[in-house]
Amino acid sequence: MILEHGEGHVIITLRTIVESSENERALTAAEIQGVSDIVLAHPSWSDHGLAWIEAFDNIDLIELAKMAKANLKAVPKREAMAAMLYERLAPLFDPPRKPRKHTKAGSQAGTSRALLSGT
Repeated sequence: MILEHGEGHVIITLRTIVESSENERALTAAEIQGVSDIVLAHPSWSDHGLAWIEAFDNIDLIELAKMAKANLKAVPKREAMAAMLYERLAPLFDPPRKPRKHTKAGSQAGTSRALLSGT
């Protein structure tokens, strides 16, 4: 991991795990790789500092690893861990954007409905 992604990446990955409540023992390959994959895919999330670590205070990595293992026939543990972490972290660090009210596509749809209804 160090050779491929650098020392800084390994440090943030391991600090995320060991500095969050109740996860200091969550150091299996699947847990480390799952966190690593999320850090790589969404690098700005870990830039939130303490908020990033606190988000993991509410995530039981050992429990997620058990769920990933139970679903091993469907998906490898590493990918399952990353997917479950994304599901829990995205609402905090990448909340859905509210749609804009006036869009070109929206006005075209309204025009099409008016033409079809004869109004």
